[in-house]
Amino acid sequence: AVSLSSEAVAIGAYGEGSCAASASASTSPALDASCASSGAVYLFARVSWRFEAYVPNPRAEGSGDSFGWSVALADDTLAVGSYDDDSCSRAISTAAALDHGCARSGAVLVYKRRRGDTWRLASYVKAHDAARRDMFGYAVALSSNGKLLAVGAPRELSCGTSSSNAAASSVATAYASKCFAGGAYVYLPV
Repeated sequence: AVSLSSEAVAIGAYGEGSCAASASASTSPALDASCASSGAVYLFARVSWRFEAYVPNPRAEGSGDSFGWSVALADDTLAVGSYDDDSCSRAISTAAALDHGCARSGAVLVYKRRRGDTWRLASYVKAHDAARRDMFGYAVALSSNGKLLAVGAPRELSCGTSSSNAAASSVATAYASKCFAGGAYVYLPV
C-alpha cells in the first residue's frame, strides 16, 4: 500500500516480520523476522525522498496482523489498516489491545506526527460491532486535513441495508444489502 501527501510518502509493508514495537526515526530500523507478517510502515520525506520514520506494528507479538495492508497519509496524520488484527476490543483507545480472541476482526491505528519526524500512536480504532472475520481496516482513507477517517470492512456480516450514526463514538456506519457484503465506517474527528 502507498499513500502520498504534500510532505511525505507512506509505504505499507504488511509482510514485514519485525518484532519492534515502537516507531523510530533511525536511519536503520531494527529488522528481524521473528514476528512473521506483523507488518510495518516506512515513511519518506518528499525532499529528496529521505527516510523519515519506521512505524512497526505496536502489537509486536501480533504475527499475521497484516499491519500496513492499507495506509492513508494526510498532513500530520497516518492511518494504518491491520485487517488481520485479532483483538475482540470494540472501542477506540490510545493503546493497542493485546487479546487474541477474534480472528481477522481488524483494526486501524492512527498516528500523529510529533516534533519533526517522530510518529506516535494516537488511536487504536476497532469497529463498535467488531466480530470475527470482518476484516475492518482492509481499506482506509483520510480527508485532506486528516480529520475524517473512513474504514472499509469487506466481510462485515451485518445484513442491514441502511446507515446509522452512533453519536457517542462519532461514527457513521453503512452496510451493503447482503449478508457478508461489507460495511464502511466513518469517524470524525480522528
